[in-house]
Amino acid sequence: MQQTTKSDDSSASKALNGQAKDQSVTLPPNVSIYNGASDQQLLNAKLYTRLETTVNDLNTLAAALGSGCGSFCIQHKNVAIIFDDDQDSHHEHFRQVCLKLKEHDLGLQFGSCVFDASSALEAGFQLEKLDGNAVLVIDLQDREDEDEEEEEEEEEEEEHNS
Repeated sequence: MQQTTKSDDSSASKALNGQAKDQSVTLPPNVSIYNGASDQQLLNAKLYTRLETTVNDLNTLAAALGSGCGSFCIQHKNVAIIFDDDQDSHHEHFRQVCLKLKEHDLGLQFGSCVFDASSALEAGFQLEKLDGNAVLVIDLQDREDEDEEEEEEEEEEEEHNS
C-alpha cells in the first residue's frame, strides 16, 4: 500500500514547486502528499470510505495495511481511505481492509468513519492534483489543531482569571 507522507524532503518540494529546492517544506498536520501509481484512481473514484483507526503509531497501521491494497487504499495519518469505481469492488476492498485491521488488533473510531461517500469531500478529504503522480491530501475532519488552540485559550483564560 502506498502511504501518504507528511514530508519536508525534496519530493514534497518538487511536488509543491515543480522542482526540487534546497528549502524544506513543512506541511500542516492535516495535510500530506500521496505520491503513488494510483493517483488517477484516487482522484477519479466514485466511492470513498474513511476508516479512522485508534492506532497511535502510524507505522503499525502501515504494516497492517501492507502493500496489497495500494491500488484501492491509502493511509493518511491514522486514517485508511478506500477508493473505488463501483460498489461491489468497494465493499470487497472494505472487507479486506477491515480483516487486515482485525488481524493486527487495530480498532476503529466509528464516529469519525464515513462509508460509501460519493466524493472525497463527503468523506472529509480535499484532493488536489500536483505535479507528476503527486496528490495533495487535506483532511477536513482533522480537529487536532483546533483542539490544541482551544486548550491553549482555556489555559490563558484561567491564568488571566487567577
